[in-house]
Amino acid sequence: DSFLTSSEPSDVELGDSEIDDGKFSTLQDKIDGLGDGETLHLSNDYSNDGLTEGIIISKNIRIEGNGYKLDALNKSRIFTITDSKTVALNNIVFMNGFSGDNGGAIYFDSLSNSNFTNLTFINNHAENHGGAIYIEGDCSFNNFTNVNLKSNTALRGGGIYFAASVMNNTLDFVASQNHVENFSGAVFFVDGNALYNIIKGEYKDNHADHCAGVLYIHGDAIGNLLEGDFENNTGLSETGGVLTLMGTASNNTFIGSFYNNSARIGGVLYFYLPSFNNTIIADFINNSATKSGSAIYFRGSPSNFIINSSFIDNKAPAYCLNVTSNSRTIKALLIGNNSVANAFNSPDIDNLVFDNVTYWGENGLVNTDDILPIIGVGSGQKIILEIYKDNKLAYKISNITDKNGIALLNYPQLDPGNYTYLLYHEDNSYYGYIEQSGNISIPKIASKIIAKNKSFNLISSTKIYSIVLKDNNNKVLKNKKVILKLNGKTYVSKTNSKGKATFKLDGFKKMGTFTAVISYAGDDHYIKASKKIKLKFTFKTIKKGSKDKLTVKKIQRALKRNGFYLTFKKHYLKVDGIYGVCTVRSVKEFQRAKGLKVTGKVNYSTAKKLGIL
Repeated sequence: DSFLTSSEPSDVELGDSEIDDGKFSTLQDKIDGLGDGETLHLSNDYSNDGLTEGIIISKNIRIEGNGYKLDALNKSRIFTITDSKTVALNNIVFMNGFSGDNGGAIYFDSLSNSNFTNLTFINNHAENHGGAIYIEGDCSFNNFTNVNLKSNTALRGGGIYFAASVMNNTLDFVASQNHVENFSGAVFFVDGNALYNIIKGEYKDNHADHCAGVLYIHGDAIGNLLEGDFENNTGLSETGGVLTLMGTASNNTFIGSFYNNSARIGGVLYFYLPSFNNTIIADFINNSATKSGSAIYFRGSPSNFIINSSFIDNKAPAYCLNVTSNSRTIKALLIGNNSVANAFNSPDIDNLVFDNVTYWGENGLVNTDDILPIIGVGSGQKIILEIYKDNKLAYKISNITDKNGIALLNYPQLDPGNYTYLLYHEDNSYYGYIEQSGNISIPKIASKIIAKNKSFNLISSTKIYSIVLKDNNNKVLKNKKVILKLNGKTYVSKTNSKGKATFKLDGFKKMGTFTAVISYAGDDHYIKASKKIKLKFTFKTIKKGSKDKLTVKKIQRALKRNGFYLTFKKHYLKVDGIYGVCTVRSVKEFQRAKGLKVTGKVNYSTAKKLGIL
């Protein structure tokens, strides 16, 4: 930590015989006795024995809690940290803290460059702001890791109230059942700007009577990351089941899962002022708004707000149409009012950019370009898709909307290329004719070569190497030409019904490790692929007593061809696969005649001279 600068800190730890009476006043004495930069290790629980202001900390220290509890018994705040000191806290449980003003468990006058890990805040309450923690001044460059907030309450900021701006902090929390009465920010309330923070974790069952079931930001939000799982959080009477942002939002990223959150307006996210260049990559499932924007509500105009998400069973009044597509499927999306896909409400959707948005709604399908004020198609309605190539009909399919008003229209048979489409609902006794036209680009499918490094014995008569060719969906590609290039030689094979291509490398005679390149050129459907592997070719020296009869016979035949291994003491020498004294003698004679090192053993050089490689 930043305050430990000039020397190693000393630790103050109670031994087994020194476990104290567990009173707040005793803990206050321990802290008062610490030097600046020292560490206190707790050895037992502590509870309030009448300290109406709780424990005061006015120096830079670290407290290692070892999992012990600090219980204020609803009599006072637990820690008041003054003079902008840096305090590191680890593995402590703060419970039943109470403040008639701000900060039920801990009050900081400001906070920077501090670390808080493995902390639990449970059942703390502030009559005003910050049920668990209140930070008066700027908060920057702090790390909160694995901090659990449970059942903390206040008017604003049931978990933490930031009275000024927050910048470059990492907030990793598990928060559940926190509550703000009448006002906002059941877990976090930021009264200033939020700049370049990382806020992540799990947030479940947090409730704000007014707005922002998890996070309320009063100022601007720039460059933040909000990532995690958010379930069953509510902004009961107003906005933002998870987030209410009152200032301008720009360059923020929202990643995660938002399930069963609710508010009157903006069941998950609420943006009051214009927003720019933000990115959402998330699943919005079963969220609701009693008025509008079951997932996201934009009161100010959004510009280039990129949505790359799924929206499933989000509920809000809806009665218009929308459609999105990917390379192989067109999916119906529900729209209501100025709401896109029944999940959005915005005064201006023209500047919204949708990429890979999917949505299951209540009943209907519409057109993003023409948001018509008609009742969305319900269940049992026929939707027709026509796809054209060079102005000629290439494919036609229809489907009936399901109970949710959704029709999926797939076209897996089409070859890669560029197409136009016409999607329409025909006029009937219930609904008028409506259509959407657009472009579809079906890309080639990526391919991949599955191959491993392998070793071969050069003397082996059969050297086989195999690979498997698949697409990026792990479907095997059959009857495809694959090439293997090895040390200037080219081998060609075709894949079989299992996508396997086999190469016979029998003619390769060089010893060593070589880089081989395997390639597939691709075709009209598949993108080319290549892979480099290592192939190692070795030769094991053959010597007297060898059990490899097949190789020994090769050696004996080669010796005969070269005028050796013929007779010994007028006896004809047999090719019998036995590497005995006669074979040794013949090998030595051959080596001597060829200027090789005379050993009687057949190594790689001798084998090459014999012509058995």
